[in-house]
Amino acid sequence: MQLSFDTHAAARQPLSWMLGLANDGASPALPVPALPVAMRRGETLAVDRPQVVICTEGTLWITHDDEPESHVLETGACRAAGRARMHVHAMSDARVEFVAL
Repeated sequence: MQLSFDTHAAARQPLSWMLGLANDGASPALPVPALPVAMRRGETLAVDRPQVVICTEGTLWITHDDEPESHVLETGACRAAGRARMHVHAMSDARVEFVAL
């Protein structure tokens, strides 16, 4: 499954919806722990494993090794890292959460 979204509409949905963990009522969706990280302006992190990156504060610039385009995430937006390495660059002081897929 490849997730690709970075709109504010997706960010308003519950995290379980973004990850496709719909609850059918028979059993509760399992909680997905998030790893919060504070980033300073100009700092770059490389994400090698499939994860969802959630910008909780500030502005992030996202690039993927196998994609020619890049993406800008503002507060409340998110993006999924697939098989290729994702680079997360803080365009301002930012807070970001990483959720394993």
